[in-house]
Amino acid sequence: MNHVIFDSPIFYKNQYDFYYEGSSPKIIESLINVITAKKNKITTIAISFYLYNNPRLHVFFKDLIEETDIIITIISIPLEGYDNTNPKKLKYISNPGKETKEYTKYQVAKRIYEDIIKLNSPQYKLFIFPHMYIRSKYVKPFSRGQMPYSLHSKLFLIEYTDNETATVGITSSNLAARDLVKNENLLILGESKKIAQSTKTFFKDILINSIPIGEFDSTRNYFDYKIQLVNNKQGDNFIFIAPFYENSPKCSEDFLIDMIKSAKNNIYIVAQHISSYKYDYFDNGKKLSRKGFLWHALEKSKERIELRCLSQTYVDENGKSPDSRRPANIKGFKDFIKSYKENKNCRYAVNPSIHSKYIIIDNKLIITTCNFTPTQFIYIKDVKIDNFENIPELKYKGIHSEVGVYFVIDDEFIVEKYVDNMNMIWRDEKTVKM
Repeated sequence: MNHVIFDSPIFYKNQYDFYYEGSSPKIIESLINVITAKKNKITTIAISFYLYNNPRLHVFFKDLIEETDIIITIISIPLEGYDNTNPKKLKYISNPGKETKEYTKYQVAKRIYEDIIKLNSPQYKLFIFPHMYIRSKYVKPFSRGQMPYSLHSKLFLIEYTDNETATVGITSSNLAARDLVKNENLLILGESKKIAQSTKTFFKDILINSIPIGEFDSTRNYFDYKIQLVNNKQGDNFIFIAPFYENSPKCSEDFLIDMIKSAKNNIYIVAQHISSYKYDYFDNGKKLSRKGFLWHALEKSKERIELRCLSQTYVDENGKSPDSRRPANIKGFKDFIKSYKENKNCRYAVNPSIHSKYIIIDNKLIITTCNFTPTQFIYIKDVKIDNFENIPELKYKGIHSEVGVYFVIDDEFIVEKYVDNMNMIWRDEKTVKM
């Protein structure tokens, strides 16, 4: 049975509080309830999270391995990639009035990583996926970590004793302590054997390219991390992208474009960042130009198909950002909005708490862990940067690619829930119609 859970700042008294239960308390409790309900039938739990610093989940897993024989495998990024600024107290949803001392994201993660190392349990294993991705020598220093880590999947797989069934979960949320609550979703899939099998293969492939926490050397840099390529994983209703799946980001945009072209009534796009309109990039010195899936969505909307976009970031065609956060790619976004405003079938809205990532095309849902930016759709196999303009002490050599997943869901009940979620945010008093 498929089901979905949404979280939002509107469910909490103070939207600026930080919680011990992480940035999505409703989602973390739902995940825990799913596991608890079938814990005596579960054999393994595999999780790939960009950030793994949720103390509520960590304590739950420690208790779980005491009570059961379940094997838990976590894949996340090095501690170096966690923000170590602006510590805050964490409040408890389960115990109003109680709070922790002040912590940064890094400090919470460090406690959890060190605790897993200390436990040294064969049932609770942490692996580090240290791949970084970059493609331009003109980038500026990053706010957290020396370079961006590619692991943007927020995915879990639960397998059971009957060896026949499995549960797959995908969420937009980092579930991170010291993150504010945002509009997020958790979709739990229990009906698709193809998605379950492909997810199991993804975890096998990413573990090939990961390092057990006990063997991870945090003193070395990973700006030249060797990736072992494996066969790309793509089906009719799913596609995984990763540096170890060659050219998979481009395949994912082609995947979206094909679905956009099939639209008959509506295209709804919801994400923190939306800007894949027209873009250029260089691969081995060759300039490549591409019409992104947003270009195709605008073309399709001319056939009297309703196009709605809802994002956290925005600039108008003049480069101004009234009542919104500015996107990183200003030029691409300006070009997109200019064309967007020339089309009468299009509407755009901005909400400061959007973090969910999904597309609804007619009666189908495309759920993902990815933002809809050019960076997400570019794969460059051999990047070599010897001199960064703004970070002269660093060099980089490797593959430019993020890690993510797209699932296509045609469950009428689930699709309706996502339409309702989009409409709820669209009506929110903090949403600005552009």
